[in-house]
Amino acid sequence: MLKLIRYEIKKNLKKKSTIIVTGLVFLIFLITFISTPFQEQVAYYSKNEIVKKRGLEAIKIIKNYKLPKLLSETFIYHEIKKIQDLSRDQRNLVTDQTGLSELKSEVIQKLILPKFELLTLLADNYHVNAIKGERVDTIKKLLSLSLDQGPRFYQIR
Repeated sequence: MLKLIRYEIKKNLKKKSTIIVTGLVFLIFLITFISTPFQEQVAYYSKNEIVKKRGLEAIKIIKNYKLPKLLSETFIYHEIKKIQDLSRDQRNLVTDQTGLSELKSEVIQKLILPKFELLTLLADNYHVNAIKGERVDTIKKLLSLSLDQGPRFYQIR
């Protein structure tokens, strides 16, 4: 019985259609996995301009950007405090036609965007309706957060 199974498998593998289909599947597999790193992209602020990198350069930059493995209460406190201090400094603010003050675009690009994923994680944690899928204005949520009792990140979570 085992010989018969081996014979049938060999017979099927020798067919031209099987060889062609296997080759095409392998080729599609290679194209898919080889092209993935080249689609990676990153943008960061450097010397008063936004620099965009793609491909392997972007992957190197992402690997070198390190966040702590454990978000400690002191790390969270300092990150939120930095954002709040930025908004209190009048040099970082611009007033629009309606009289509302907001952070300058240069400040956002230089200091907020590089940490945007972390800040979004923090803002979502403190936002009550984040579970319902409601969007959170990251900066406004962190600005209104009271740090008198510490960040209490893990208690709220």
